[in-house]
Amino acid sequence: MRLRLAKPILRFLCCLIAFMPLAGCWSKEELNDRAFVTLMTVNRTKEGLTELSLGFFLPNRMTSGQGQTVSREKPFSMVNRTGRDLAEAFHSIQKDLSRKVTWGALKVIIIGESYARSGIQPLLDFMLRVTDIRMNTLMYQIEGKALAVGSLTPIFERFPSEIIREYSHMDLLPGTTIKDLMYACYNHGDAFLPQLFLAPPQKSGDKQETGRWLGTKGSVLMKDSKQTAEFSPAQTRGIQWVTNKVKNMSLTFNAPQNSKPISIRIARSKSRMFVESANDRILVHLHVATAGDLLSIETSSDLSDVQVIRGLEQAAANQIKKDIQDVLKQTVSQQADLFHVSDQIEWMYPKLWNRMQEHWRSYYAEHTEFQVEVEMKLQRFGALKQSIVEKE
Repeated sequence: MRLRLAKPILRFLCCLIAFMPLAGCWSKEELNDRAFVTLMTVNRTKEGLTELSLGFFLPNRMTSGQGQTVSREKPFSMVNRTGRDLAEAFHSIQKDLSRKVTWGALKVIIIGESYARSGIQPLLDFMLRVTDIRMNTLMYQIEGKALAVGSLTPIFERFPSEIIREYSHMDLLPGTTIKDLMYACYNHGDAFLPQLFLAPPQKSGDKQETGRWLGTKGSVLMKDSKQTAEFSPAQTRGIQWVTNKVKNMSLTFNAPQNSKPISIRIARSKSRMFVESANDRILVHLHVATAGDLLSIETSSDLSDVQVIRGLEQAAANQIKKDIQDVLKQTVSQQADLFHVSDQIEWMYPKLWNRMQEHWRSYYAEHTEFQVEVEMKLQRFGALKQSIVEKE
């Protein structure tokens, strides 16, 4: 009898203990006592000091439950301070705020050109020690001073950080996270940062000056945690092909018959890279298989002809191959292992890696040969088999 009563009581106690953590908040920090960071910018001043800017959203300027501004004032604010290092600059910001800075909502970090050229190792070290910062936070480089991002007037989004975050979510730029940079920094590799730029104010038709516009440009090479070179938009597309980040990308190339433009939308893409060592040379085989849909064509080619389709596919593949070869050529000239060939060497040829590890960069530049193969498949052409313009 007692045993029968003991089992239900034991189950009840177990359930009670399981639900106890849900009864309240473990932290004594209330939401009203926190200031949530959504954007972080870092610059280097002419005096060599570190300039830190943090962007906060302002709940008192937003309608409760709607996320819309109460007035015409911006629903966010930028606070910036300088210091000998990031920690000192951050402490200067915190002591002037009435709320505790909280990093959990940080989505975007923008690095100014001067700070990127001097080296971002102190920034990576700071982010490793601040455990609230998430490793999937996106990082960008911007021409000039990153603080200028705070002067933006968002149109489609509420905060500047949302504008920048959407660039990577839509794969308009290859996304680089804190985790990517830290992996490259501590594993004999290099990395890249997507590059942004601020367009100057322009006058509209009624001669009224519009606000500054934030746009995408290309990317920059981070070698030994320092910016050493820039990649053009075409070379950045090459990076996207190699890293499998080509969602929502369109490709424009010249028709093989008359060099008129043809555009296709990339539906899917898959790249594979493997390394082999032979005769004191490193052969890197890179294969890209992709498929796309036809968007526009300004040539009179008959799309019902199989030979014409094969010619268009080859022309598109040649354009992709050129973009990839251009970025590979620049990385070799910079002695930068952007695509982490060293990882495969260390795994497949450990004895070779132990011998070349100390002078890997020079060995990579002098003894590495890339073989790029691109396979393109056009899968949809639409109902029209011929350009309307040419037909008329």
